[in-house]
Amino acid sequence: MANEKLDVLYFRGSRPPRPEVIQGLEERECRIKISSQLEELLDALERRQFAVVITDASASESESLSRAADLGTTERLFGTPPFFFAHPAGKKALQALEKNFTSFIPYTGPIDKDSFLAEFDSALAGSSKSGSRPVVGKGGKRESVRLQMVKHLDPTRLVSSYGGAVFAAAGRASSFNDALLLPEHPKREELEGLLRSQEAISPSMAGHIRRVAYISSALANGTGCSKEDDQRIRTACFALNSGFTPGERSLIEADFLYEDFDQISDKVSDGILKSAESVRRDLNDEQTGKILELSALLVRNLPIEESRALSVSAQCVFLAELAGRSCWKDGIWSMLGAYRVIRELRSGETISVDQQLKTSLSRLISEACCVRHDLAEGSSSPKSRNDEEVQSERYLSEEAKKEAEQLFRGHESVLIELSDIRFGMRTASPVFTREGKLVLRAGVQFDDQIIWGLWQLVAVCPLLNPITVLK
Repeated sequence: MANEKLDVLYFRGSRPPRPEVIQGLEERECRIKISSQLEELLDALERRQFAVVITDASASESESLSRAADLGTTERLFGTPPFFFAHPAGKKALQALEKNFTSFIPYTGPIDKDSFLAEFDSALAGSSKSGSRPVVGKGGKRESVRLQMVKHLDPTRLVSSYGGAVFAAAGRASSFNDALLLPEHPKREELEGLLRSQEAISPSMAGHIRRVAYISSALANGTGCSKEDDQRIRTACFALNSGFTPGERSLIEADFLYEDFDQISDKVSDGILKSAESVRRDLNDEQTGKILELSALLVRNLPIEESRALSVSAQCVFLAELAGRSCWKDGIWSMLGAYRVIRELRSGETISVDQQLKTSLSRLISEACCVRHDLAEGSSSPKSRNDEEVQSERYLSEEAKKEAEQLFRGHESVLIELSDIRFGMRTASPVFTREGKLVLRAGVQFDDQIIWGLWQLVAVCPLLNPITVLK
C-alpha cells in the first residue's frame, strides 16, 4: 500500500485540518486535496475519483448536521468510504450517515495517528469488498427532487414548481445548463468574461451567480414580463458583482439582512454601480446598466422612480441577489437565512419592493425549504421533549383528527403543496409538524397572515407536506 498513490479528499469545517490525520496520510504517501467549501469539493469530485473522503465537522452540532446532509445528497460520494469527525453532540448527524452509507468511520473525540492509520487501512480494504450506497428517502423524495431539477432547468418553462426546487438543490454551477440559463446577448463572450472575473474572486460565486440568475428569471416570469426583459434581468445577475475587486470578497458575500449591513451598504452599492459601468462599456448595454443602477439604489434602501418595466426588473435582480446571499453561505444552504428572508419580506420594514414580488419570492423560498427538509430527512435534530409534553401533543393530535372526521366526512378534498396555498382555501385535515405537533385544525380558512406564518414556520420546523384542503 505504501507504494500506491492514493487520492484523499479532506473536507474541512471551520476548524483547521487535524495534524495527526495529515501526518498519517503523508506517511501513506497520499495525495491530499483539502476543501473547505462544498463548491470546491464538488469541483474536485468532477475532476477525479478519490479513494477516501475525510469530513471534519466537529466544530459544532449544527456543522455536523449540515455536513451530514451534504454527504447524503452528493451522489459522487456514494462509492467512497467516508471518515466523519462529528461534534460530541452530533449523534443525529451520525444516524443520518448510517442511512446513506453501508459503512463509514465516525469520530466524536480525539484520535492519535496510529489509530487513524489502522482505521484508514481497514476502510480501504473493506471498501473494495462492500463499498457504500445511497438510500432514497421515504416516498422517493430525493429522487423526485433530482427529477424536478432535470425538468425545471429553464426558468421560463417552470411546471409544478416556482423555482424553489432548483434554488434549494443546486449546490454547484454544474447543476445548471448554461446553454439554457445564460442570456442571449450579442456580447456573449464579453459577458462570459465578466462571469469568470467574479468566479475568480470566490469559489462559491460560480454557483451563486447561476442560482441568482435562475430565481430572478423565475420571479420575472411570474410577473408576466417580456422575453426581452427576462434576458436583461439574467444579464444583470450575471454581471452584478463584476465591479468588485479580489480584495473586496467580503462585500460580494455580505448578507443584505445582517444588522451591521448598513455600515457597508454604500460600499456594496458602489461596487454594483461599477458593475453597471462595466456592462455599459464592455457589453454596450444601456438598459441592463440602468437595471443595475436601480438595483444599487435598492441595496441602500432608496426609492426608485422609473418605468414599471425597469423598476420590476431591478427589484427582481435585487431580491434574487438578497435571497442568494442569505440562503446560501459558502456553498451551503442556510435554513436560518431562508427564515430571515421570509420574515423581512413579511414585515416589509427593510425591503421596499412590489408586494407581488415579495409574495412570489416567499412562495419560492417556502418551496425551497420543503425541498431542503426532504433532502436532509433523518439528519435534523428534534428538540428533546418530556413524557408529559409528548402525551399532551398526542392527545391534541388525536382530538384534532376526530374533529376533522366529524366536520368533513364525505366532503371532497385534495392534497396541495405548502407553496401552493392560496387565500380562501380551507383545511380539510389538521396540519402537523413532522414531529407530530399540531399547527392548524381542520376547517381553518387561509388568509394572508396564516399563509405567511406557515411559510415562515417551515423554514425552521419541517411540516407534513402536502396539506389536505377542501375541494
